[in-house]
Amino acid sequence: VQYFEGNTYHPSILQSEQRVEAWYMASWTPNSPGGWDFGGMARSVPGATRLRLTDMGSNAHKVLVSMVHHDAAGHELGRVFPPRPFYQTWLTDVMRIERFGPSMTLAPDGRFVFTVFAPDARRLRVFRYEGLTADLAPGAASGVAGAERSAAYGVDIETEGGTVTAAGSGYWRVTTMRANSDFVGTDDAFECDVDMGGCGPNAFCHEMVGAAPRCTCAPGYYATDEAFFEPGTAQCVVALEARSGGFDSNFRITLTSRVDYGWRVTEIKAYGSSDCESDPIDTSQFGTAITSTTYRSTVDASSEFLLDGEDGTTAGTAAWWSECMNCDPVEIDATRGRPPFIEVTISGAQPIGCIEVQQVAGHAGQVRVTASRAQAAAGTSPCGGDTPCRPYGTFSSTACPAWPAAPGQVCAGGTPVPLGAVTEAQCHSLCEAEATAAMATGQDLCCSYEAGECTYQLGGELADGDGVGMICPASVRKIPLVCGTPGKKVFAEVLTDFDGNMLLRREVTSPCHCQQLCMDEVTTGCRSWKYEISTQLCYLQGMAFEWGSEMAGAWGKNDGSYNADWTSGVLESFVGGLTTTEITPGELFSLTLTGAGVSASEPAGQRIKIVQVGASCAAPVAPQVARGVACAKTTTKVTTNRGTMREEVSYTVCSPKPSSTAVDSATWAGLRISAGASAAQYTVCYCPGRCATLQHWTEVPGAITVPGAGLTFSTAPALVYRHLGDADTFKLTVARPPFSSYSDPMFWSVRLVSAMFDCDTDPALLADASTEAISTSLASSTADTAEYDVTIRFAASSVGKYHVCVRESEAMSITAVTKSAGASVTEVVATGGQVVSFQSAGSQTTLRTVAPHGMKDGDLVTLSGLGGSDSIMLQLNRQHVVSNVPDGDTNDFDIAVDTSVEAPNILPTSLATGPTRLTTAVPHGFLPGASVVISGVEWDAAGAAAINGAHVVSAVRDDTSFVVPVGTITSDAGTVGVTGAEAVGATVLTVPGHGLAP
Repeated sequence: VQYFEGNTYHPSILQSEQRVEAWYMASWTPNSPGGWDFGGMARSVPGATRLRLTDMGSNAHKVLVSMVHHDAAGHELGRVFPPRPFYQTWLTDVMRIERFGPSMTLAPDGRFVFTVFAPDARRLRVFRYEGLTADLAPGAASGVAGAERSAAYGVDIETEGGTVTAAGSGYWRVTTMRANSDFVGTDDAFECDVDMGGCGPNAFCHEMVGAAPRCTCAPGYYATDEAFFEPGTAQCVVALEARSGGFDSNFRITLTSRVDYGWRVTEIKAYGSSDCESDPIDTSQFGTAITSTTYRSTVDASSEFLLDGEDGTTAGTAAWWSECMNCDPVEIDATRGRPPFIEVTISGAQPIGCIEVQQVAGHAGQVRVTASRAQAAAGTSPCGGDTPCRPYGTFSSTACPAWPAAPGQVCAGGTPVPLGAVTEAQCHSLCEAEATAAMATGQDLCCSYEAGECTYQLGGELADGDGVGMICPASVRKIPLVCGTPGKKVFAEVLTDFDGNMLLRREVTSPCHCQQLCMDEVTTGCRSWKYEISTQLCYLQGMAFEWGSEMAGAWGKNDGSYNADWTSGVLESFVGGLTTTEITPGELFSLTLTGAGVSASEPAGQRIKIVQVGASCAAPVAPQVARGVACAKTTTKVTTNRGTMREEVSYTVCSPKPSSTAVDSATWAGLRISAGASAAQYTVCYCPGRCATLQHWTEVPGAITVPGAGLTFSTAPALVYRHLGDADTFKLTVARPPFSSYSDPMFWSVRLVSAMFDCDTDPALLADASTEAISTSLASSTADTAEYDVTIRFAASSVGKYHVCVRESEAMSITAVTKSAGASVTEVVATGGQVVSFQSAGSQTTLRTVAPHGMKDGDLVTLSGLGGSDSIMLQLNRQHVVSNVPDGDTNDFDIAVDTSVEAPNILPTSLATGPTRLTTAVPHGFLPGASVVISGVEWDAAGAAAINGAHVVSAVRDDTSFVVPVGTITSDAGTVGVTGAEAVGATVLTVPGHGLAP
């Protein structure tokens, strides 16, 4: 084809499916005045690349442009264009541009601009292949390694001064300084679009043009190799906070023993070592001390003294004073409140191995330290939400350190007091008791175990010897914070997150920090951990393999020669929360506690109790808990910091055991809580076993919420007596808040059911005197109230507590309602009347009640709460037969008791060196184990002291004789010597009353 003849230019385009070729003349560029506009050039197939020349440059005379599909370039143009690594396949045709000067020789380099249509490119990359001859035979380039692809195989024009810019609508403006080349366009492969480029789910993928992508870890993760890594060369694992050194820890120091006259603390110190012997950690590493309420009447009681750096043992050192004057961790009332505490936060830049609490002598007690990860900021928690992190450990102080505190040293410089020939462990327990008693003196106690003998002395010091010794300080408590077992390497499956990343933590300051990290991941399944000291790496694991199993391996042993660089631990069982947090009042529900290893040790020994929010776990069960759990009252004697004995009341003997258990949960079914007048919350206390000990009870995180009562009731009179006069009728009013429901009060149905039963109990099962004698009838109603006349006529045996049960409509269930006057118990108390006076006349005692009692001769009546001497109380406060009831409504009745005389005398009794046999003038009616009080024995002072008092019947010989386990004669070596005396005129008082006639 001849494009031009002589000096006459004939612009032409040759077009086919395989190739398009066009001649351009510089003076006849498209859109030039008088020029021809070809509208661009393209092969004659749909979607072919379209090209338009924009600027052929000042040194161009004519331009020849040839375009072919890149797969046909080897045949059409004599060279191949293999795909480039890390780029997409070619997105444009190969564009060969030849620029000629006036003499039809190739024009020199210079600016050349063209526009190409490539709608599939996000950011078009144009490569220039220099020279117009084949560099490789067709197909040969496919075997050339990427590193060998030199500029001869193409160069990105943007690396040599060229540009590629978007021109809109899929067009790209290409500027190059070197024409006379082959040009072809593509785009980056965008590897990050597919599976994050292989970086993993916890990483960010970064596109690299012409190279593999790079990965960086998301916040909260770190790379196991270089931070900026190629896919597959590293992994993003769960990381500790970005700063090194670990997280800050919060330490709550709580008083655990009774301290009379106030708890006073002079200084809080922390040490890096567990023996509290290293240099104290500087107070600059501490946060502000937070305490429970401070004693208000003195300016020298501020918490600022706790961290002032002064030695608290120095005389006159200022101290923090607790507000409670009789601080008791068990009994909580208006005068004592909850146990006082001190909280401090310490930087995680170094390990914390020991906390020291310096107290004022005479105001010191035992303490407990609860350690947990500190809150990151006010109102936030690094463990999620606003809930504080679970504590990683609870550490208790003792009066004495553990053996061997000082091996090769014994006490010196004082007067030793022998404690007997005991074992070393028994010696430590004896010294602990003596040290607790010595707190009242304000003196340290030194204890020794040498040659099988245990001794202690007040004051003194340690010196070289052949035994072991220790100093038990009077007011300083050192609490080691030891997590896990040093020298042990626990084996288990290392945990991974949901994306398969290993839960490995770096830059963990101490084993206790590693244990906290395991607590944080307990919901992921963390049950054990191991800590490598040299690398500060913490491995979070599942359940530990049993020692000796094949999975444990030869290294799974507590052998320091193998595992000296490791400390490992297994999480102790704990309860993490409740599955039931809101219930429907009056309806049965199940309560499930979840945590780690909840039922692993003693599944049948577990117990719960439900108490009022703010109450301690020593408190009784909340009165609103109508069914499912109960606790008995127990009284224990404790030694205070002043050496005196005090009684403490707690409710720790509870039942029942769980209805069902699993390894990580325990469920109690059949619980019911009644509604109060307003919404209320309740705390659940949990004990894993051996629950008679208060220290084994803990509060479960979370609370049970019970909505307020929709219906309430009131009675007139407020206190309902069994006998109310001729009609025996009282008023019962049931009310609801406006718009709380839409039933008609006129059709409410009401019944009274004994508190021993539920409201929905089948009435046929209650068909006895207590229910048949109760009738209700509607007296009046308003929009939100209904008033009933309630008639009660039943025997004294039916006196007790009753639920007011209401059904608003046939479609609704019947439920117990609560009192409207703020009371929390849903009951009507139908009492038999209060005794206001009693008087004896001969063998009879006449009693008078505050209201007509309604009894008749022959009824049984139980009296309680009547005062007087021991003898009178024991004779009156029991069950009696009613007699001599006057006709008509009356407040009087008689019982067969003469309170003017004492109980029957004991007959003369022989003395004995062992248990004493006593004989009464009338049958005593005792059984073994009965409690008796003996008074009036007229032996000498020592003998009277031995027999007079409270005893337990150890044996019953016959109807008139019994045995108490006390001797009235001792050997010459004893402390009491009694001879030739007889028991005359002695009196036996029984508990309960014996019911005998003189």
